[in-house]
Amino acid sequence: MSIFFLIILTVLSFLILVKLDSSLGRLLVYKITFTMFEDHWLHGLGFGRFKMEYLHYQASYFKAGHFSQKELLLADNTQYAFNDYWQFILEMGIKGFFIIIILLGSIFHIISKALINNDKKSSILLIAICQLLTIIIAALFTHVFEMFSFQILLILCITIISKYAYLQRNHLIYFVSIILILFTVQVHFGFVIKNYRFYQKLKYIENLHKAGFVKESLIGYKELYPIMKSDAYYLINYSMALSNSEGSIEAENLVRRALSLQCNNVVYKRFGDCLYNNGKITAAETAYIDAVYMVPNRILPRYHLYNFYKKTKQIHKAMVIKKQILSLPIKVPSPIINRIKQELIKDR
Repeated sequence: MSIFFLIILTVLSFLILVKLDSSLGRLLVYKITFTMFEDHWLHGLGFGRFKMEYLHYQASYFKAGHFSQKELLLADNTQYAFNDYWQFILEMGIKGFFIIIILLGSIFHIISKALINNDKKSSILLIAICQLLTIIIAALFTHVFEMFSFQILLILCITIISKYAYLQRNHLIYFVSIILILFTVQVHFGFVIKNYRFYQKLKYIENLHKAGFVKESLIGYKELYPIMKSDAYYLINYSMALSNSEGSIEAENLVRRALSLQCNNVVYKRFGDCLYNNGKITAAETAYIDAVYMVPNRILPRYHLYNFYKKTKQIHKAMVIKKQILSLPIKVPSPIINRIKQELIKDR
C-alpha cells in the first residue's frame, strides 16, 4: 500500500513541477466542477452527462468575471473532469462514491487473493497487477476509463489476476472476459461498422455540396436522416446545407438536436447563426454570448458576436466586443487572428 501512495506522490510531483500549465488547467476544471457537485451532489448530473453540462458551468464562471488571466488562457472545450472517479461521482451523485469504494475494494481483494494463491509470484501476474495499478492511479489525473485501448487492457489485467485468484473458475472467467471485450467493441465501433456504407455516402454528399450540387446533396442528406440522426457531425453539416438553401427553420431544428448530443462553443455559434437567420435576434444573441464564454480565450466567437451586433445595428455593444478582442491575450498566434485584429483596427 505504501508503494501505491509513493507512485501517486511521484505522479503529482511530475505534474506540478514539469507540466505546470496542465496542472493549472486541471485546477480550473476542479474549481468549476465543485460548483457542479454543490448543485447535484445527491442524484448527480446523470450518467454520461458531464460532457453536456460542464461548458455551461464554465460559461457561467467566466460571465461572473471572477477569474485570472491565466485561467482565461487555460479554458478549453473541456469534455472530461481529468479525474475519472470524480467525474463518475459528479454524474452519479453521492452513490457514485460508494460504488467506487466497492469496486476498488473488490479489485484489491482479488489482487490479494491472487498473490496468496501464487507462491511463486508469476511474472505474468505481477505485470498484470502493476499495469492495473497504473491505470487505477492514472485515472486520478486524467481520463482513461472511457478509452477503448485502456478498457481492453483493464479487462485483460483483471482476467489474468482473477485466473490466479479463482483457480477453479477459469472457464467462467474467460467466458465473462470475452463477453466484456465484445461488448466494449460494440459500444465503441458497433454503430460505425454497422453503418459504414452510410458514412461513405456522407462523405460523397459533402463533396457534392462543396462542388455546388446543392439540390442533389440535400436529397442525400435527407435520405441519411433516419440512420444518422444521432450523429452530431452529420446534423451540423445537414443544417449548413439547408441554411444555404432557404431551409433555415429545419436547419435550426437540426442544430437543436445536435446540441442534445454534443456541447461546445462551435455548435452554439452555429445555433446562433440559425436563430439569426430565422429572425430570433434575442435568442441568437444569447447563443453567440454562450459560445464566447464557454471558451473565452478564442477570438473567433467574439468576432462572430461583433459581426452580429454590427448587422443588428447594436453599435455600442459591437464597440465593446471590438475592445475586448483587441485587448484579449493570444493563446496561439495565427494569420487569421492577425487579419481579424487588423480589420477591427481599421473599422471605425
